[in-house]
Amino acid sequence: MDGENNTKGEEREMLENLMALTQENNKMLHGLYRSMQWSRALRIVYILVILSIMFGTYYYIQPYVGDLVDAYLGTQNLLHSLPTEVSR
Repeated sequence: MDGENNTKGEEREMLENLMALTQENNKMLHGLYRSMQWSRALRIVYILVILSIMFGTYYYIQPYVGDLVDAYLGTQNLLHSLPTEVSR
């Protein structure tokens, strides 16, 4: 009977160790999951900031680009309206 009690005691100790390791593993997994959630949220914020800067810059620069395009098209039209042959 002492052998059985000793075996049961060892099994109980092993189960307690397994339970402690499982709880520690669970805490680590929850930490990893929380870290992934924060990483995902910050990545979305980062992308939104980059897109906002891009669109804001476009909105700010767009009038100047429009003026440049108009000047280019005006020059191109002027060149096309000149006679194609110069007197030889």
